[in-house]
Amino acid sequence: QTNLGWMHQQGKGGLKQDDVEAARWYALAAAQKDRGAQFNLGVMYAHGTGVAQDDTKAVELWTLAAEQGFARAQSDLGVMHVSGRGGLPQDFAQAAMWWKRAADQGEEDAIKYLRIVLDTLLFPPGTAVQLVGLKAASFNGKRGTVVPSKAAGIGKVAVLVEGGKKYQLAFE
Repeated sequence: QTNLGWMHQQGKGGLKQDDVEAARWYALAAAQKDRGAQFNLGVMYAHGTGVAQDDTKAVELWTLAAEQGFARAQSDLGVMHVSGRGGLPQDFAQAAMWWKRAADQGEEDAIKYLRIVLDTLLFPPGTAVQLVGLKAASFNGKRGTVVPSKAAGIGKVAVLVEGGKKYQLAFE
């Protein structure tokens, strides 16, 4: 069903390009928990292609796909959290969490977005952030190394050195 949706969307395999028919096939597959169909149908809702534009429906579908580990859905869900679209409040921590999951799978957009958030948001020393497993960190254009921490409740700490002073950012 997902493949038929794609073939209709692209006009492949002798089929006429038809976004409405593509959305129909994606919806059938999405109802069966096919994460690729959930993602593709979410894109169609986000752009209003073959279906009425509906950011809330896009978020719903991308969440289903993201929870199944679909990296592109995780990345796009992060974008929706940053922009506060689709019924979501603007939430940089949630965006970073989804981008981190996608980045761990090599999703290039998520890696780029995560870098931008870490480079542009101001984190005062000691600010806790919900990111797990980073090997390196970048804050406000400065690079640091994430090391294990023995502090109670803190799994890792990014250590940044600037002007001879050490700054730490806890990653729970």
